[in-house]
Amino acid sequence: MDDLSANGNNTQEFCNTQYNYFAAPYQELWCNPVWDSLLCWPPTKASTTTKQRCPFVDGFDTTKSVEKKCGYNGRWETQNGTSTNEDSPIGWANYSTCLTPEMLWLHYIVYNNNRDGEMKMEIAEKTRTLEFVGLSISLVALLASLVIFCRFRSLRNTRTRIHKNLFVAMVVQVLIRLTLYIDLAIFRTKPHSPQRGIGNTPVLCEASYALLEYVKTAMFMWMFIEGHFLHNMVTVIFQETSYYRMYRLVGWGCPVLITLAWVIVMAFYYHPKSKYISCLTVKKYY
Repeated sequence: MDDLSANGNNTQEFCNTQYNYFAAPYQELWCNPVWDSLLCWPPTKASTTTKQRCPFVDGFDTTKSVEKKCGYNGRWETQNGTSTNEDSPIGWANYSTCLTPEMLWLHYIVYNNNRDGEMKMEIAEKTRTLEFVGLSISLVALLASLVIFCRFRSLRNTRTRIHKNLFVAMVVQVLIRLTLYIDLAIFRTKPHSPQRGIGNTPVLCEASYALLEYVKTAMFMWMFIEGHFLHNMVTVIFQETSYYRMYRLVGWGCPVLITLAWVIVMAFYYHPKSKYISCLTVKKYY
């Protein structure tokens, strides 16, 4: 039985409604329809295999398919080929066939050994926690600095203005990163399950990482401008002309062109095979 659907209505409610009145043909053994938290598997005749498109899940390639086998006795087969029982009627489907090359590589690197895999995941979680704490402290310090720069009139000069623009770029970058990390913590607690959040929202996901790339570029651009300004202060004794308007144009304008080129390359170089693969490809760089 080949059911390569687009999985557009694959929800538990849809599954229950679609096959609520299913009855196996007379004197034939069929596996009952089941929802395995990823796909709705239709009624399947005994000793046959049903096939569906891979679901829209992070790391899955929806051009691939996944199979599920109905045993000779009308029960879904488990991973070891045995039949299911009343306590566990769902059976097993090998979703590893759905993984993208990037996810297969990551799965091999992390889980090539159970003990090493657990240790790597623990280190990654602790590292992310430290990064979250560090970003939070940085955000508080940056906001305090901006308040000081804006509060005191004696600090209102070109050098301080450059500092303020640099700190604004840093603040926006920190806020985006914290938002993405919180999104990961909330919506990614259950691996290999359909999820929501920024990472699974088309356009919003790509826009978030494009904005992050923009403010990162702007941050380094303002660092360059600050270095250029300090160089002029040291080498030019009498400088009557203020170049702040030009600095502002370069500091916020050039990153737009650089980020636009990056977005175009990412859009044309990575042809998405699944609903979210384009954003997933971007996320692996962060």
